[in-house]
Amino acid sequence: MTDFDTLFDATNNESGIIVFPNNDVIIGNWTYSGHGVPRLSPFGDALVSTGTIDKAEDKGLVNIKDYLTGLDGFDIVYDRNDDYPQIKADDMARLWEIVNNDETLRVLAPVDWN
Repeated sequence: MTDFDTLFDATNNESGIIVFPNNDVIIGNWTYSGHGVPRLSPFGDALVSTGTIDKAEDKGLVNIKDYLTGLDGFDIVYDRNDDYPQIKADDMARLWEIVNNDETLRVLAPVDWN
């Protein structure tokens, strides 16, 4: 599918995990962050969004812990609610490949999150 306004429109989840090309990770609720893909604000205390989502492709279910630890290093730059330590070994998420402003990101939309 193409041309979504928000991550909620693309994934039908209010929150989840965003993995940027440099493996920076944002964990949080993107419901009120605006159009496009949320990014860390310049002050580092909120999520803000720009642009539109040009493409969203469902890549199927993945184990969250396995997926993140399988990356070549990752840095959690935002996790306001301290969700990462609460992710269990068997928690699953739908993996999305998102294209936003010519940048390809990966989004994990956990099955049991909003």
